Amino acid sequence: MSSGAASLNDMEHMPLMPITAYGASKAALNYIVRKIHFENLGVCSWVLSPGWVRTEMGNHGAEVVGMERAPVTLEQSVEAMLEKRDKRGHFWDFSVV
Repeated sequence: MSSGAASLNDMEHMPLMPITAYGASKAALNYIVRKIHFENLGVCSWVLSPGWVRTEMGNHGAEVVGMERAPVTLEQSVEAMLEKRDKRGHFWDFSVV
């Protein structure tokens, strides 16, 4: 699982939170999975970003930026990911809001 926190393009639009190590680790994950995809033709690999999900971590991040809770329910996230499971080769971000 990746995260929008790994996006270099969206960094200026992200809420200010102390997530440097988290975002860097997710960016590294994106790179590794993409390399696996191109170096192993028989292996199907892709990265999903589940969105800002209502988990303990997601809700804590939401509180840091003044929100009551994260905007995406677990059910919404899973449903959105299942809809995209056969569409490999892209970074799928499931921010449903």
